[in-house]
Amino acid sequence: MKSWCGRSRKSATGFTLVELLVVLFIMVLLTVVAAPLFSQMLKSSRVETTVNALYAAFWSARSQAQNYQNNVVGVFFGENPTNMNPQPVSGVVPPQGQIQVWTCAIQWGDSWGNGHSPAGGYGKDWHPYKNLVRPLLVQPITYPDNVRISAGHFFDWEFDASGKRMFRWFYPAYQKSAIGEVKRHHTAFCPDGTIPGWGGTWGYQHSYQWVLVWDETSGEHVVIQAGEGGRSSSTRPRIVCRALTHVGVTNVTNYTKLSAAVDGI
Repeated sequence: MKSWCGRSRKSATGFTLVELLVVLFIMVLLTVVAAPLFSQMLKSSRVETTVNALYAAFWSARSQAQNYQNNVVGVFFGENPTNMNPQPVSGVVPPQGQIQVWTCAIQWGDSWGNGHSPAGGYGKDWHPYKNLVRPLLVQPITYPDNVRISAGHFFDWEFDASGKRMFRWFYPAYQKSAIGEVKRHHTAFCPDGTIPGWGGTWGYQHSYQWVLVWDETSGEHVVIQAGEGGRSSSTRPRIVCRALTHVGVTNVTNYTKLSAAVDGI
């Protein structure tokens, strides 16, 4: 007997029990294999999301500073005050999980030969978040939980006792004053494209500022070179694809302990 389209009519068939079990086994196997990879992808995306937002904020702030020509432009990243020693007074860092961009009051020239620096200058309490002029973002940028950001210095030109190159993380020369140790929670750009010089007597390498972004859960981390301070306007923000080996003088092998190492400096 033929159907209306001229082809033989066949009875409908379904899966056998064996075929169904095979399919279920494959699905379970794929789930077991993919779950850790998916979890790692989520951990990575937290850092990548933050790095992408921060990197874009740096480029925008640098451009805005060059356009204004009369203010520095600061990129400020939030922090949980309990991670800071001493505890900061209110209003010197943004809330945790926020990146803000502001123009800030400046003074022209200082004792270290820098062309511009936030009000107060090198060697004094330097808290540009207390000298805000106007915001350059309609809304602050938010970044994921468990991600932290810290500005400082990153050395890749020193060697350990065995001759192995060290990628070492240090903070800038900031004051742990009654206001709080807040310098590591911002990067400022001057009208000439540089960043205010920090640690002038420490040598040329210290005039670069680097920003560390890390995931407290996974230990994944990325370093961004924000720019160079007081000596050259040729540097641009760039991402450094290198893993830290030391935080201060401490050898780091377990990156899930990065927060403890960073906060311990």
